[in-house]
Amino acid sequence: MRNLSGGTFEKQIRDSNFKLDSYGKSKSSSDKSNQTHSNKVGEQRDMIQKDFINYIRENNLDNGEKINNLMTNENVSNFLNERLEGLKLSSQETYIRGMSSLVNGLKENDIRIPCDKNTFDNKVNELKENHTPTNEIIHRSLETPKDEMISKLTEINEGSGLISNIQLDLGLRVSESYDLVNKFENVVNENNEIVGLYGKGGQEILNKELSNELVQKIQDFKDNNNTLPHQNTYNNHINKVEEGKSSHSMRYTYINNSINEKLESGNYNNMSEIKLAVSEEILHHREDIINNYISKM
Repeated sequence: MRNLSGGTFEKQIRDSNFKLDSYGKSKSSSDKSNQTHSNKVGEQRDMIQKDFINYIRENNLDNGEKINNLMTNENVSNFLNERLEGLKLSSQETYIRGMSSLVNGLKENDIRIPCDKNTFDNKVNELKENHTPTNEIIHRSLETPKDEMISKLTEINEGSGLISNIQLDLGLRVSESYDLVNKFENVVNENNEIVGLYGKGGQEILNKELSNELVQKIQDFKDNNNTLPHQNTYNNHINKVEEGKSSHSMRYTYINNSINEKLESGNYNNMSEIKLAVSEEILHHREDIINNYISKM
């Protein structure tokens, strides 16, 4: 078994696409049934690999390894949890199957991939087991009040309390919240506004202002040389406070709270305007994404 060639992730993706290239060849002409036989499949695989390296970089998991060696069961599972957020069930399953086929194709080319097929099969089964018809509500937002959740998490671990505070105040993804703390001096200006911080898909996070209290918390945390827990540990801490909940629940709760605040403000003409405004706040820019969140709250 071998590694992908190239000194950068981008070069390794090009090598991956080259090795998988089977345009114009029928699937029956080779025992390599998971190769790239069409432009559509090629574009999907290129997108998946770029999504994955963005996740690796955002979560500081780049330890000098090749992209193929970073495709561990843990990394792939956590990546899919984040990447599939907000997608409808059919789109989630298509994405999972697409990544599974990509991994199998690379293995057919003798590329070393630590991740096994069970990771993808288990993820699909998990989706189907947890799927609820749209007329039923899944309570994914927190039941614990915001301030109480932050306080309880802080008692368990100061870093977990801080990240939860950021997520519940600003609606950031967990990886973005970690970046905010780690890069704080460079991404928060003198007016407590976020500048130069980028989220999923390379989108710049705009129109986010931290409270004076949150700025002080972050400064104190860093001045004391505290370290943030691993994201899996953070999720475990959330689950200790409220069983079955995770960092995704923070985002659901932010959306729920933001919708309610806008309803009470009377500054919007209709619910559609509110949904679009909240969508902009979480960097999705689409009303239907908020509809999907609402259906699962």
